[in-house]
Amino acid sequence: MNIFQLPAITIFRTGDLVKFLTLLDAFFNLLLFRTLLSVGVEYWAQEGLKQGIYHKNFMFNPPALIA
Repeated sequence: MNIFQLPAITIFRTGDLVKFLTLLDAFFNLLLFRTLLSVGVEYWAQEGLKQGIYHKNFMFNPPALIA
């Protein structure tokens, strides 16, 4: 439901609005963080495979650190 399509009668108390926006902000931050994290892990794994590394410490080292 779009917040701008709410009926005009709906009046947020300031506290409710702040709480709502805070939750929204936290949600989007989490979403962004998870997206970046998964992209990063994907890239890291691809790089590792490209370099043909099957190192016992691969799970703990980014590919750049394994020579």
